[in-house]
Amino acid sequence: MTRRIGLLRIYLMKRQVVPIGAALALAIIGCAPMHANLARSALQEQRLNEAVNEVQLALAQHPADPGLEHLAAAIYTNRGARFYTQGNMTRAATDLHTALNFDPGYSAAYNYLGLVAFSQQNWKDAIVYGERAASLENCPPASWVGVARVKMRASAGDRAPDNAAVNR
Repeated sequence: MTRRIGLLRIYLMKRQVVPIGAALALAIIGCAPMHANLARSALQEQRLNEAVNEVQLALAQHPADPGLEHLAAAIYTNRGARFYTQGNMTRAATDLHTALNFDPGYSAAYNYLGLVAFSQQNWKDAIVYGERAASLENCPPASWVGVARVKMRASAGDRAPDNAAVNR
């Protein structure tokens, strides 16, 4: 039998007693905090697919929560970085763009998008993403941005007409 101590209590299926106020709060708030905490734990332990699932469940209940959006950006950026290191540039780019949809100011996502573009020899995008990451971090661009500039100039020079041939 359950004793009452000032608050009404309800009896749950697992034979746990919860104050009715807490049960109502849980019903109103939903499980978003629980899913957010599970997403954070999964992120810390690099269980990134699980983290994606949990943050999506949290966002389904609170779609405009800036904290959850920032968490989602971190999770998708980490998974995109993993795809990048595994050589899966298509999935990396998809996750990194998803991260930026959640948090357009997430500099790490721009940095990895730049690295993806660099690895695909897309010098223009590598420079754009690398410079955007640097401006968000308020620091100079990464060294690979300079390399991309040199490569872009060199590839533009390859396509330029040979002046000696034109003047003949």
